[in-house]
Amino acid sequence: KFHLGKGMGKVSIKDIRATYSKDKMISERRNKMWLYYAERLPSFYLTWVFLRLNISANRTTYMSLIIGLFGCIFLALGSYGTKLSGAIMVTLFLTLDCVDDNIARYRKSFSPFGEYVNPLAGYVVTAFLYMSLGVGVFMNPNSSLLLTHPEGFFISFNKEVFLIVGFGSSLSYVLARLISLRYKTMLISNPDNDSPENAKSSRFLQIISMILRNVLGVSGFFMPLLLLAAVFKLLDLLALFALTG
Repeated sequence: KFHLGKGMGKVSIKDIRATYSKDKMISERRNKMWLYYAERLPSFYLTWVFLRLNISANRTTYMSLIIGLFGCIFLALGSYGTKLSGAIMVTLFLTLDCVDDNIARYRKSFSPFGEYVNPLAGYVVTAFLYMSLGVGVFMNPNSSLLLTHPEGFFISFNKEVFLIVGFGSSLSYVLARLISLRYKTMLISNPDNDSPENAKSSRFLQIISMILRNVLGVSGFFMPLLLLAAVFKLLDLLALFALTG
């Protein structure tokens, strides 16, 4: 049962936005452009509703995870309308990911568990998203441009290929996250390792990471591409595109 939280009657959008630091804004504008320009603003208004209903940051994370996973299922198994609904649900997942962050900052309710489960939800949904694209083409080959109009392409495909593409994309994403976490751990454990060569290498990796996040990441332009692909029945092309990440 939800109820108006103590002191939440006076909460305002301005107060919520005030917790959004300049450093975080710069980071998101640089590394997560779609999230910054399309998801962050509406998240402030949705945060106001959640705060009024006294919904916690962790509960919001659970909701976002459930909605994101159902979106992946809809993308994998549904008809045209269901696939479009799935793409919208995945977009809502990203909005709710911003909301739980807003709630935690506003309430100052940070915790080790919350800091663990929040990114974990993102990793899980993203891995299943890439997988669902391949499964969706396999289950519904008639909605695939490459399978229904093979004469317009130099390479012919069969539907089984997209199962490999989907699972391969998910596996490559998981491996990339593991490598990234390992690299960050190495930097933390060696704080004095700041030679000019290492600093130059680090800047180069940051630039590459910024490009990949904005092109292939769900917080970047992959999300509007997902919506367009669902509308115009191009999820097979998006599945191949995801494999490049």
